[in-house]
Amino acid sequence: MKKTVEIIKELKRFVPVDEKAPESNEFLLDNTLQDLFENEDSYLVIPALFELLENYPDADFGAPGTIVHTLETFEGQYEEQLYLSLKRKPTALSVLMLNRIINSLSDPKEKNKNIELLHQISITNNINENSKEEARNFYNYQLKKLGS
Repeated sequence: MKKTVEIIKELKRFVPVDEKAPESNEFLLDNTLQDLFENEDSYLVIPALFELLENYPDADFGAPGTIVHTLETFEGQYEEQLYLSLKRKPTALSVLMLNRIINSLSDPKEKNKNIELLHQISITNNINENSKEEARNFYNYQLKKLGS
């Protein structure tokens, strides 16, 4: 069984494979993370997963995929790191996660604050176009939901 610290080291060395590779990034990450939840300190992996997303914003990690599913198991623990990551370098998957949070919110004030964050990301110039487009699509989706 791998310790969390070993898993984090593997994540920091992880380089996504090309889409044509025989094994997908998701498969490789599943292998890396397979022992994670056996460890009491598994939550320590959260920053390393966001770092991986930020370092490879165009990599195919699945949608939502292993990274998102893993992070979301840490409900109440990953959200602060998500917002920090969105400030540093939004990616298509971190924007997807923000949208999933918005969908789960019942407080209109919180929901509107997060929808506004989507809007800000959608008009930011210092991020890749894929992430920007994802934010724009989710922003428009949320506006339509508000109007219905």
